[in-house]
Amino acid sequence: YCYLGISFTLNGSLKKAMERLTEKGKRATAIMKRKISTEALSAWSLFKLYDSLIVPILTYGVAVWAPSSEAAKVLGLKATDPDTFLKRIVADMPEKAHLSYIKWVLGVHRKATNSACYGETGRAPLMIAVFEQCVKYFVRVQALSSSSSEANCSLLALAAHEQQELKLEWSTFW
Repeated sequence: YCYLGISFTLNGSLKKAMERLTEKGKRATAIMKRKISTEALSAWSLFKLYDSLIVPILTYGVAVWAPSSEAAKVLGLKATDPDTFLKRIVADMPEKAHLSYIKWVLGVHRKATNSACYGETGRAPLMIAVFEQCVKYFVRVQALSSSSSEANCSLLALAAHEQQELKLEWSTFW
């Protein structure tokens, strides 16, 4: 079932929503790559275009699907070494699309080291910005009155999320 661009499934998984948004972002990226040249624009300009045109597609509805992402699962762990953390973050489909674009801008092979690509460009994983948006949303919902329909819907989502297999509290992800 698709509601406001987010795909919902009967089992409550939002993986399908992430897949659809990532596919839309990849299509938009492919169109953009055909129209521009890496030699004609600086890396800064290419990333500005990506941040303006593609990132909003990839991050649409993050407050809904981000808690079920691989990166959110990593945040719930007590101690994680940086390599494992980065591998789990890159396992998310929107982050794979982002990293693929970074490697295209740099002109390196798709199997180039991820941390080197992030370091060379000075960019952070997209999922960090996603969780920043989620924190802002969570703070805004907390400030709403209990009679607000948005606050009630968010509380229902929290309760449903806690029933899932992770058994982690919503605040663990924020």
